[in-house]
Amino acid sequence: METIGERVALKDWKKFRAGLDVNNNATGTHSFFAGMDSHEIMFHVSTLLPFRKVDLQQLERKRHIGNDICMLVYREGKNLPRWRPNTVESEFIREFRAFPFLPPLSEPSLLTSFFACALLAG
Repeated sequence: METIGERVALKDWKKFRAGLDVNNNATGTHSFFAGMDSHEIMFHVSTLLPFRKVDLQQLERKRHIGNDICMLVYREGKNLPRWRPNTVESEFIREFRAFPFLPPLSEPSLLTSFFACALLAG
């Protein structure tokens, strides 16, 4: 994630927050943010949104991720089955990009430019 944004503390965050709670940490303590020119992007990172055992449907996570229009999927591990966009149900997501595991930037010789892209029709 550090290649596309900066890890930021949400508490008292003053820039674009993308609906994340910046007062009480109800949506986690950190997220990733990127700013380019006058544009600001706050990423909804599933593993940084709180997991609540009592919420079987994880509605708080779905509320943020399911309302995004673009989803980036980072996959870790080798020989994984092909990821399929239809595993995510959303009326809003229009584009998926799935990335294989990428090593740290400290090992640039191992980086790959491969990614998969799926656009939803309609």
